[in-house]
Amino acid sequence: MLHVSSEIFQVILNLIEDHPVFYNNSNNAQVPVQIQLAVTLYRMGQYGNGASIEDIAHFAGISEGAVVLYT
Repeated sequence: MLHVSSEIFQVILNLIEDHPVFYNNSNNAQVPVQIQLAVTLYRMGQYGNGASIEDIAHFAGISEGAVVLYT
């Protein structure tokens, strides 16, 4: 499993949060960058059966489609 400290998580977040990919001109707001990052890091840290999109969605309380979009 991938593990990063809260300090490293914040460093990564600071490096990416202003990237245009996290902003859109839609009436539907994007999920906060920190949520997308957390799901992505969780998925990157999984392997085998635990790496299924379904399992990650269940763990994070989001849809399978959201897992795909975030990662």
